[in-house]
Parts: sequence; structure tokens; C-alpha cells
Amino acid sequence: MRLRRYIALVLSVAVLLAAAGCGDRQPVPAGEQGEPLATVNPNNEKRFAYAITYADDSSQEVKDLAKGMRTALRGTFSSSVTLTNVSKSSGGMEILIGQTGQKETQEAAQRLKDNRQLYYLDFIIKVIGDKIVLYSENDSMLQKAVSYFTETYCTGADAWNQLTTLTEVIYEAPLEAKPHELAGTPLEQFTIVTPRDMEYIYGRAVTELVEYLNQDQGYTLPVQDQRNEPVEHEILIGDLEREESRAVSVSGENAWILRLENGKLVIKAGSSLALWAGIHAFTEEIRRQAAGAHLSLADGYELTGVYEPADDEYAYVWGDEFNGNTLDRSKWGDYYNDPVGNTAPSLLGGQFIQKGYENVKLTGDGMATVFTERNGKDFTGGYLCSDDHMQYRYGIMEMRVQLGVKPAHFALWMNGGNIPRGAAAEFDLLENFGETDSFASNIHNWSEGMYHTSLDGGEFQEAKQYHFSDSLAPEEDLSNSFHVYTLAWDDRKVDFAFDGKVFFSYSLDDHENVDYCRLSTLLLITANMGGTGWGMKYEEGDPEYAELKVDYVRLYQRADIGLFYTADQIAAMERPAED
Repeated sequence: MRLRRYIALVLSVAVLLAAAGCGDRQPVPAGEQGEPLATVNPNNEKRFAYAITYADDSSQEVKDLAKGMRTALRGTFSSSVTLTNVSKSSGGMEILIGQTGQKETQEAAQRLKDNRQLYYLDFIIKVIGDKIVLYSENDSMLQKAVSYFTETYCTGADAWNQLTTLTEVIYEAPLEAKPHELAGTPLEQFTIVTPRDMEYIYGRAVTELVEYLNQDQGYTLPVQDQRNEPVEHEILIGDLEREESRAVSVSGENAWILRLENGKLVIKAGSSLALWAGIHAFTEEIRRQAAGAHLSLADGYELTGVYEPADDEYAYVWGDEFNGNTLDRSKWGDYYNDPVGNTAPSLLGGQFIQKGYENVKLTGDGMATVFTERNGKDFTGGYLCSDDHMQYRYGIMEMRVQLGVKPAHFALWMNGGNIPRGAAAEFDLLENFGETDSFASNIHNWSEGMYHTSLDGGEFQEAKQYHFSDSLAPEEDLSNSFHVYTLAWDDRKVDFAFDGKVFFSYSLDDHENVDYCRLSTLLLITANMGGTGWGMKYEEGDPEYAELKVDYVRLYQRADIGLFYTADQIAAMERPAED
């Protein structure tokens, strides 16, 4: 019986939609029949059970579609039919037309997207609970959905009884494959150009764009940074040292713009998050243009927008651009396990003194310098620490940094904060002993007894050293050029990234006993030399001064999972016991 029903359904769609100029692609019917739906209210035979509901901001076209359906249902069932918008709806049994914002509409929309990549000219009819959803990404195809629904299910009681609790119909529009073009040039001839020190926050979008073009569109576009010589056809990402990029201005921190000028596409924004949104907008434009089958943008094309994050998207929550001449002490304090003035033996028989923020200088050029230096047999170190001012759980922490030289020890650490806990995590985004082409990354566990161990022991230890000689220009190294170091941390995994590219991922889902990786942490940036700790070395003749330059620190979080503790909240926390 299901086979005969399936065939009849296919044929009706083919005939109806072919006549409408939509081709002959078949819908996808539900696999089981399910229970029939009510047609009229049993207590009032003159009232149709389902109200027809559309969004408050629906176009006139959508409203006209709803009115046409009401007319058809009135004629068929000789009943009054309620027609309303979402804000005036009483809920209950409804036929939802278009993007209503209701959870059932969102569920059907997601089902349509999951069905295939090129879905923009498709439609879905789906029964979800006491709702019947008719949805498409555009009004013209929504009209086809309403026509199909009306012709198939609204001509009489027998036709209506074909609708069941498991009804699902997806129409796939036929697509004519054509090569994508920008200013008349095939997309395959373009090169994607990024900043040298790309940030992870928008680098993810670049990676997703490249993967989408490759896996779903069959394009393999090369990606290079702006150090390379310009080529004729380029997609320029971010604020680049390119004439075409410099010519495009952005109005507002959260604004983004796409502009095609002189055969080059510029994607630019007022912030890193907005740039992420702009890159995604370009990806969506490829999908939308002729349902993703053909992108054709002319010279002079421009698209603008503003990034307004939802709860499950990242927003900027904290950071420091180090503008001005003095350190902002509302953001930086003393590390409670290593307070200012802490002393230890030096390697030359004197003392190592931790000066903390006293060894941090700002010169008004948008840069903070954390330095360490020798004074006879004594040494001093410096740090920036967010303890007592900011702690967080989950987020993307990005730092643009230029390291110093041997024999100094430099570190970008996220250490366990002072929340009540039995254990804490230490995320070592970077540890460096003056190496110019490599650094180490790791995750440590400070156990309840304050034992300092690496996650998974030797397995993790073996993987923690990373060399970047291949990614550096011949004249560059980590001590004479700035790079972006990123820790991206959520409830599922931890990503370590260098210049926007992930070099190591640690899955929290795949390992046991990692609860300490789900506790809050603080940020610690250090520069030290001459002390006996952390495996430091120093010999006569080594430099007597070394510094780590920090251009910015930025923390992005999602509202749905991220936690952020302010100074007042931290002050109220119980500090852990110290040795």
C-alpha cells in the first residue's frame, strides 16, 4: 500500500510542478503512513480545525498565498477558516506558511537544509505535532509549495486524509550547473589572499569557505597570505596591503562589506567578528545565487551587513589593545600564586625577582612590552595577569605577539582560576625558550595535591612541540615578526592555532577525567630569564635584556556556554589552599 501511495505522490508532484516550470525532480515522502489529521472541529462542523498562520513581517506575496489557501479550504469544506499572523495566533492546530519563526518552522527549515547542499529552490511540507509547515527559502518556491499542497490535499475529505502525522514532502528543484563567475572571470582562476597573521576567529570562516567550494562546488582555490606577489584575480580577505583593499572603507566596528572592483573581490570589516560574518555572507551568496548552481557577480557589486551574534555565536567580551601610555590596572593584577616581589635563586648565585606588571611598559604605540633583564647576579621578570580582574570558562582567546630571544622563557598561559575546586587545568598555549622557529603547547592538570602532570602522559608530551619554519618567510622568525596565537576552548574540545591555522586539537569527549578542563581559568603572559625554575638556562655572554611584545589580547565567548567572572565576582570566591 505504501508503494502505491509513493508512486501516486511522485506522479502528482511531477505533473503539478512540471506544469509550473519547476522540472520533474521527485519529492521525498515519509516512510510510514502515520495517523490521519483532523479536518474540522468535531464540536463545530462549520469551523475548519487548522488556522492558517504567517509571520508578522511576511511579504504581501506570502499573505496572498495564505488568503488563496483559505479560499480553497472554504470552498472544499464549506467552513470558516481562521487566517492570522504569529503575534495574534492562539496556537494549537495551524498551517504555518513561510518563515514564521515558530520552532516547527525552524525544524522543517533545518530538515530542508540537511536534505542537500543546494536547497534554495527546494520546498518542504512537513507535519510536526499539531502543525503543518510549508517552507521554502524564497517566495516563488513557497508559492509552488502552496499550490502543491492545495492541489494535493485540499480538494476533498479523501485528499485531506492523505495527510498524516508522518507526512513529509521535499521537492528538489532541478539545477543547471554553470561555472561561477566574478566580473566575468571563472571563479577557479581566483586566489584567496589573507593577512600574514590571520586570526582564528575569522580564519575558521576562510577554512569553511575553501572546504565548501572544494567539497560541494568542485573548486580548489589556492590560499596564500599577502606576502606573495599579487595575481590578476584575487579574493582579498581583511585589511590587506593591497591597493584594492585600502580603497574600501567600512562604516562601524561590526559592519562588513563585500565589493567587487577591477576584477578583485574585497571582503572587509570593522572587526574580526564582523569579518567572520562577511566571509560567511560570501559563502551564502554562492549558495543563494541561482540556488547555488551559478554565481555571477558583476564589477561594482557590493553587499553590506552588520554582525549581530546570536547566543550560540561568538561575541567580544574582554580584551586590551594597549593604547595609551599606562597599563589599565582594571584589567591586569597580581598572580595570586606568584605575587609581585616573589624571589627565587638565580642561576648566577643571586636572586630572581618577579616584578610582575612593574616590568611592563607602554609607549603609546598600541603595544605592551613585557620584559626581563639582568642586574649583576640578579634578574627580574615581568608578567601580565588577569587574576582578580577577569576569569573565564570557554571561549576564543587570541593574542598577537612578538617573542624575544634566547635565553629568556616566554609563556602564554591560561591557568586555573581561584574558584573552589579539587583540580584545575593549565592550558599552555605557548612556552618558548627563545627559539625562533618553534614553541611548545600543552595541557596540564593541577591535581588536588597540586601535582603538575600532562594530559595523557607521554602521548600528549610527544605531540606538544611545534615547528613553524615552513610557514615563516626566509627573513622572518618568531622574534622579529608578530603572529597570532589562539586557544579556542569549548565544552567539547580545545584547539591550538597559529596565525589562524589549527595545529593541534584535544577532544574532551574522547578522554576520561577531564573535568578540570571545564573549570574557569585566568590569563598569564610572562617573560623571565635567569631563574632556576621552568628549565631556564643562562650563561655569561647571553643577552641581559629580552622582551615580549603584545599587540592585543581579545576574548570572544558564546553566551550559551561561556562563563565570565568580573573583579567583584572573583573577590567573592574562595581561594584554593596554597602549599
